[in-house]
Amino acid sequence: MYNENRENRGSHSTQVPLVSKSVKAGSRLYYLDLKKCSTGDLLLNITESRKFNPGPDSQEAPTVERHKVFVYQEDLFNFRDALNEIIAYAEGRGLMNTKRPEE
Repeated sequence: MYNENRENRGSHSTQVPLVSKSVKAGSRLYYLDLKKCSTGDLLLNITESRKFNPGPDSQEAPTVERHKVFVYQEDLFNFRDALNEIIAYAEGRGLMNTKRPEE
């Protein structure tokens, strides 16, 4: 459900995470940070970070590209449920041909 006060929740970048997890996936790194907004609401901040190396003959420095997704408190359960459904769908149809890292 959309909350009309989202734009009034303050800056997301200045909040200290309550808990953080990172997931390394090849050349990408995903950060999941659970933060508390100034209003007291929870916010899940998902950041994808990808490093680009220009190549051995280039004089350019490596660059990092970042993309962020914010999932607000009222959407967390729906986000989790949708993600679990997609994973279950892929697993149930044999579409996931890679093993989990801990296996």
